[in-house]
Amino acid sequence: MWGFNVSPQTDAPADVQFDARAADLAREYAATTDIASLMDVQSVIEENRSDENWGPAENGELEPFGYGTDRYDEDVEYHAAAQEAINNVIIGHLDSRGVPTDGLGWEGQDICTGVDE
Repeated sequence: MWGFNVSPQTDAPADVQFDARAADLAREYAATTDIASLMDVQSVIEENRSDENWGPAENGELEPFGYGTDRYDEDVEYHAAAQEAINNVIIGHLDSRGVPTDGLGWEGQDICTGVDE
């Protein structure tokens, strides 16, 4: 299940454009396109692994997390990369049509009920 919305910020800079068409076009594109066939999750994983990621440890101190650390979970890595890859496909499509995507957000259902694990 997909949901798209545009939430313009009232305090956004004057040069930031919000285009309500973005949500409608994103919905239409997602409904009519095999996004999974266009996603490049592996490239996103490789790009994300090249970044330094830091987050709070149990003691509140910042420490590295992610690939190559004690705080690595391949399921979390794949999940985040898949979401980013979906976003890349949709934003790329809207960009190619000249539609500003500032303020565009999407959400989907991460947990499917009735699936045996």
